[in-house]
Amino acid sequence: CEADTIDIQAFVNPPGNYSYTWTGAGIISNPNNLNIQVDSANWFYLTVLNNANGCETQDSIQIRRQSCGPCVQIAIPDSITCNVQTVTMEGIICETCIGFDILWTTDDGTIDSQDGLIAVVSASGTYILTVTDPEGFSTEIEVEVTENREVPVADAGLDQNLNCRDSVLTLEGVLTSTGEHYRYLWSSSSGNILSSDDSLAVEVDAEGLYYFEVRNTETGCEALDSVLVGRDTVQPIANAGTDRELTCEVSLVTLNGSGSSFGSNISYQWTTADPDCLEAGANSLNPFVSCAGTYLLTVTNVVNGCFDTASVQ
Repeated sequence: CEADTIDIQAFVNPPGNYSYTWTGAGIISNPNNLNIQVDSANWFYLTVLNNANGCETQDSIQIRRQSCGPCVQIAIPDSITCNVQTVTMEGIICETCIGFDILWTTDDGTIDSQDGLIAVVSASGTYILTVTDPEGFSTEIEVEVTENREVPVADAGLDQNLNCRDSVLTLEGVLTSTGEHYRYLWSSSSGNILSSDDSLAVEVDAEGLYYFEVRNTETGCEALDSVLVGRDTVQPIANAGTDRELTCEVSLVTLNGSGSSFGSNISYQWTTADPDCLEAGANSLNPFVSCAGTYLLTVTNVVNGCFDTASVQ
């Protein structure tokens, strides 16, 4: 592989007075020397004449052209994924020949089995196929096996409650993996899905535990998340108090809704036929009114939208 010519060196015993004659195509030096140089593959014959007694003998040698190692190829292998747990690699020898020695090796991968040119691996890494021909010449070829087992992100969102204001909820997470290679599936054994169950977001109208599955169709990797839908329809209490009376001396009275629910999530709204009669505090428990009539108190839980009403004269 590294030289275009080769030296052939002959040995004759015992020492004496000899004449030498080399024959064969490819001799580029003096054919009458004991040692010659050739530039081609061929059979070369040496005739040795004993000048003292006229006896002669002959020997031969074959020069073969080195193949410079076998010609080997490997197809690009598949990647290790959640669907593909093992990858089969197969080497190809360009020219068939009996007696090749074949070996698969790796420093950072995992070879499960090997049979000649075929190797089964179960981990990413660099794999080396070494093929040695009968003359001892070897060829090494490397192939890289990659791994893609990245789990997608499934985000079903925060737990939610059905309530007096929201009889239908939309379930959707903002962190979910998106793209053309992702498929989605919602399911629930106790809830009720109103919209298509294979979309990124769904509408539901029943309490229960909902499961959200995300699958990467290229790798087969899956992720699962869940969200709990509860129900909060607890109504607050509205108590407008006892009836009050306006007189000639008393032109302004205070209504008393203190018997109603109270808290940071509770709002109050007093209404009457003539809004001008509500002098102050229409959004409090104790408004001031200046007209006779019926006054309606609406108490609302601003979190769940549930409300209650009560009236006073």
